[in-house]
Amino acid sequence: MDTGTSGQPTGSLCGSPLPPAVRMPVLSFVLYEDAAPSGGLRETIASLRAQDYPYAEFIVVIKRTARNSMQDEFAGDPRFTALMSDSGSSPMQDALLGLDHAKGEFICFLDSSVTLFPEFASMHVQAQIGARSSVAMSVARASGFVPGVNGGFTSPGNTGVMREPDVAPRVRSVTEAAYESLMQAVHISQPGLLNMLWVKRPPQVYRRFVLDLARPMADAETLALLDVEQHFLPLCHFLGGSMLIDLPMSRDLVPGRNGTELAGDPANLPLRQFERARVCFERAERLRTHVALRLIDIALLSIRDGNKPASAALAHPLVAELFARNWPGLVEMFGVRNAVERFHRMENRHTLQRLLRLAYPGKPASRAYGLILWLDIRRSLRRLAARLS
Repeated sequence: MDTGTSGQPTGSLCGSPLPPAVRMPVLSFVLYEDAAPSGGLRETIASLRAQDYPYAEFIVVIKRTARNSMQDEFAGDPRFTALMSDSGSSPMQDALLGLDHAKGEFICFLDSSVTLFPEFASMHVQAQIGARSSVAMSVARASGFVPGVNGGFTSPGNTGVMREPDVAPRVRSVTEAAYESLMQAVHISQPGLLNMLWVKRPPQVYRRFVLDLARPMADAETLALLDVEQHFLPLCHFLGGSMLIDLPMSRDLVPGRNGTELAGDPANLPLRQFERARVCFERAERLRTHVALRLIDIALLSIRDGNKPASAALAHPLVAELFARNWPGLVEMFGVRNAVERFHRMENRHTLQRLLRLAYPGKPASRAYGLILWLDIRRSLRRLAARLS
């Protein structure tokens, strides 16, 4: 199989499908068993075998307790690789095991409760390489979704996302009619927006380098409590934005589980917030560039519950300790003023003061408190000016 070399095809662009000599990006599917197994693993594997995109690989993570006959479902197909995981491993641990063995520039995590339409891979790759701008991830709606009714898409309204057919790189299996449908169906949700479409059930297709940046750093015990989509989806969206494809490309095997809410045990919410924020802080300290400022903003966004302030999350010992521990490093990188202003834009003064008391135990932190007062006054003046204008 031609594994490709980059997320964009090489060679001259043309309106017709690219010639065989042009190398297309590889899409790696990582299939693992759902935390609540639906019994649909064989159906999911069958839908992978039916994919019409020739540059795809399929990594199936199988529990050691599973019957060896599971591998018979894809025996003789060179696109498949079987990996054995421990019987007690979690979906996140299995997903990371598959990611470590994936060769693709694009990655799709897939559990055993979903089946894909044959054009899933080719249409996602076509949308990604045919768009005028790159995004971190793409997602298409599942069969049965009704826009605005049962967790379906509500189009952001932007147009002109896709290049014109005569200048776009083309996937061989995507017909002219299919490309025209993509031109009407693809929308972009910009990074950092909190009103993105939080789709859990339809599988997302991520750019590999963004996944590597957002990869969790937790120990095995904590990894077992993390959800794959809950961790990667918001971080990748905040890092690079999302592509929404308003076409049905998958089907859920468990009726009623489609939806736009990220599910999970509410008791683990602070832990998930902590891990997302930790990833951002750790990456920021290593980068020490303008990207670090972006990651700090993402850390603040990642501990929010929807549009609510992060005050409740900061009250949790894990999250509060993380911010306090990283505060000196932020001040060293950006200076006190920039560090305080970064937090002040996102939170109220009481939350920020609590954070500063943790960061400066037993010290007055007078300069930082003075900055809070100055920023409060500036914010009030701007609001007054906006009302008077």
